[in-house]
Amino acid sequence: MKNDKNKYLFSHLFGRRWGRGLVLSNAEGFTPLDNRIHLTKQTQLDDNESIIAREKKKYLMGFSLIEMVIVIGVISILSGMTLVALIPSRNKAKDERIISDLNQARLAAEKLYNLESGSPYKYVDITKGELKKIADEIKAQNSVLKIQPQAPVDAYALYAALSNGKTYCVDSAGRALALANAPSASECK
Repeated sequence: MKNDKNKYLFSHLFGRRWGRGLVLSNAEGFTPLDNRIHLTKQTQLDDNESIIAREKKKYLMGFSLIEMVIVIGVISILSGMTLVALIPSRNKAKDERIISDLNQARLAAEKLYNLESGSPYKYVDITKGELKKIADEIKAQNSVLKIQPQAPVDAYALYAALSNGKTYCVDSAGRALALANAPSASECK
């Protein structure tokens, strides 16, 4: 009977870790809902006292090294999958930024338009002023702002490569479109 009580005490003490534990039958004087024995300071468990202390120490120690390695492995796999899933979004965001910068470059070039001079677009230069700043922003997106012809006179086409292999082009006529190749003249076609 004493051994059964010790088993009951042991299972009741660590019941949260291993489930509900052992419940002794009514024939031995205990019921599942009442008369449960609680371990107090005065209770002596002779043989099983060191076992209970050792199991309690194991219970309170924390996570094992293997558990920590598994958790770190799962987290690294999930973060790797997330990064791989974000690459297309990142490329699309870069392309949208390049398109926006090219539209801003067209507006900046139109500010330099001078109808009274012999060549209205002769001051459009991507190495100076506001166009230089825009060219630097496009360069930060791993692309290059280019102009066709190199010294525009009557018209121009500004273009830059996108991450999908196409070229986005804006010109002095107001066209803006994605092309398979870079424009060869002063208009996007």
